[in-house]
Amino acid sequence: MNFIKSLFGIKESKENNKETDNNKNFDILKYDGIRALNIQKIAYAIRCLEGALEIKNDVETMELLANAYIADNNNKGAIAVLERECAFSPNEIKPLLSLASVLFLEEDYIKMNEVCNKAIELDDNDASALYLNAKRLWD
Repeated sequence: MNFIKSLFGIKESKENNKETDNNKNFDILKYDGIRALNIQKIAYAIRCLEGALEIKNDVETMELLANAYIADNNNKGAIAVLERECAFSPNEIKPLLSLASVLFLEEDYIKMNEVCNKAIELDDNDASALYLNAKRLWD
């Protein structure tokens, strides 16, 4: 009987170790990506942040990756990450505004209008959402 308990106990500790290792690897990749962004090693930052997101979904890491894509002139990659972030946190206005800004750079005004309208629905007093929605009309 003790053999079975110890066998199950060992298995539980291995699962805990795996979770701890995943958290540790996530932190290493995320903070290496931040350091790489700070010293303008964009390609390395993108690899690190993508690796971190494969381990765990994290809003801050998604924002950092989108910024890295923008710095690398990869607006389509930034749009994909920001759409993922919007789906991950649907009640937040900040990722919607970031997405609308990148869509403006890509001149995708129809999609930008949809995103701005979602942001306005969340907070109709937010001047940024109203400004971005009006900005697309001037271009």
